[in-house]
Amino acid sequence: MIQKHKYFHKLEDFLHSAQNSFDSIIIALNNKQIGDYELYRLSSALQNQNTIMFLKLEVYNNKIDNQGAEDLASALSKCNNLLKLSINLSSNNIREKGASQIGLGLSNLINLQSLNLEIGWNNIGDNGVTGLGSAFSNHPNLITLELQVNNNNINTEGALGLSRSLAKQTNLTQLNLYIQDNNIEQQGASNLISALSSYHQLINFSINIGWNNIQSKGLQDIASTLSYCPSLQQLTLWSIYNNIDDQGLCSLSASLVNCTNLKILEIELGSNSISDQSITVLGETLVKLQSISSLLLSLQWNNISDYGISQLSLSLAKCSCLKILQLTANNCSIGEKGVQELFNGLLKCSKLSIFKLELQGNEILNEQQYINKFKKIKRIVEQQIQLI
Repeated sequence: MIQKHKYFHKLEDFLHSAQNSFDSIIIALNNKQIGDYELYRLSSALQNQNTIMFLKLEVYNNKIDNQGAEDLASALSKCNNLLKLSINLSSNNIREKGASQIGLGLSNLINLQSLNLEIGWNNIGDNGVTGLGSAFSNHPNLITLELQVNNNNINTEGALGLSRSLAKQTNLTQLNLYIQDNNIEQQGASNLISALSSYHQLINFSINIGWNNIQSKGLQDIASTLSYCPSLQQLTLWSIYNNIDDQGLCSLSASLVNCTNLKILEIELGSNSISDQSITVLGETLVKLQSISSLLLSLQWNNISDYGISQLSLSLAKCSCLKILQLTANNCSIGEKGVQELFNGLLKCSKLSIFKLELQGNEILNEQQYINKFKKIKRIVEQQIQLI
């Protein structure tokens, strides 16, 4: 008899139930000292689940090596009815061979509609991420893809190899890429993002490319590619510690103007070299994006002063659809004048109901006074303010 849903948090429980068939299985074995042998046993049982349509496998922070990854890949390749698959293999000992085998195994699952693959904090390198990319070359029904390959010693060539595979997934409506803490640099960012040129149906796009030294030119290339995604409604861009200056943010702002359907925008550019000039330009762009209802701006550790935050506030006051605002600008050069202008701007945001503000490590002397001011804006039903 086929059972619909089953959750396992012990390996032995799953093995004892393997003779049953399930439509949906969640196996959570994080931090369990799971090695190749244990994963082999799990894989042997899993390959008999030929009716399964949804599988979530969590084996984060264990002792899985290439052999374990290969056994798992072999088992998954036999689960031909899978429609939705989520695997977390982060923080193990998987290298390029293991990653390539996973890619090869997943490439057989041609019915997949949704894939979430997390393999961060391993050491798969350029060859591994290129081999892993083969998993995305043969999935005509795939519409949702999340890939986490952060902290894996990936360079420019790896980004190019991954991009070539991603470019074949032209039906994607949601793509989340997490490739932070590698070394892809400017050229790698350009290579990686070129895949978006074929994503005309993309609605939701998230990318975390921080700690990769992509510099302003890399951000410019990412920005220019957004114009190929006319249906984009949600954009999340994280690019901290990347040596980005005003030119990079201005280029991003110029490209965002073309994303007229954006409703949710999140930009994380902390610890770069951004100043009042590009913040002003960004604000002017936001005014033109009249569909935005949720905005997150994280700009800490940049060269932003009262003037920059004041200009941004003037623009926010004209964002007529804005309902949710999260603004972080810790450790800049913002004083009381900037905070006052921000308060004045928020008074004119007639639909704003959720507001989160972090301005710690600035030059604000009367913090409590301004906290009390913000709290008096009645229409804001949820707010968190940290100025100290």
